[in-house]
Amino acid sequence: MGRLVFKTSEGCKQLTVGSTPISFRHRQSATGSLPRAVRHGQSATGLARRMGRARSGVAMGSTPDSTILRYGVTARMLHWLTVLLIAVQFPIGLVMAWRGEHDLWDATTDLLYALHKGFGFLFLIVILVRLASRLMLGAPPPEPSLQGAQKLIAEVVHWLLYALLIAVPVLGWLTVSLFPALEVFPGLSLPAITGADRAASDMMARRHGVTAFMLVGLAALHAAAALH
Repeated sequence: MGRLVFKTSEGCKQLTVGSTPISFRHRQSATGSLPRAVRHGQSATGLARRMGRARSGVAMGSTPDSTILRYGVTARMLHWLTVLLIAVQFPIGLVMAWRGEHDLWDATTDLLYALHKGFGFLFLIVILVRLASRLMLGAPPPEPSLQGAQKLIAEVVHWLLYALLIAVPVLGWLTVSLFPALEVFPGLSLPAITGADRAASDMMARRHGVTAFMLVGLAALHAAAALH
């Protein structure tokens, strides 16, 4: 009686009767038809999550494996406009305050004060638009490399920056309203938000200066952390 040998290979079974091989293909099992990640032990839920993240990355214009979302064009423009205004306003404020303390009241000092008031009002508008955009559109998730405590610190610094970005121009506006010195250029004045009080104006000017230094310092730390 001849030998009976039964062999299997991927997608194929072979039956040998004596010296005559008989081969036939079989249907692939349900498990065999699954992706390799599932056959190697990864859950279907995990695979679906990965595929969803990949699709999101493509939709955001990044590579398929990327899970990092970016701010939109409007948010980035408002961010850099904020940086530009801080870079302009802070030195103007320092120079005009120094000239005022040394009784250098001339056309240059007047121009510096006018520019500082005008740019300050524009700065407040930009920050309010930026905050509204942030609240309505949301923001990307924290940097994946950050740990729990680091994420909390980053979130606190983020909202503290917003608080200072609003506080600095508002305190400046209160200062010129209390003085009062609301005129920016001839025919263009800021609206008063309080009555005149020279003593209160001096106090508010000091607070305006302190918060401006706090803002610049915190912004510098924020930029250093982002570049790290």
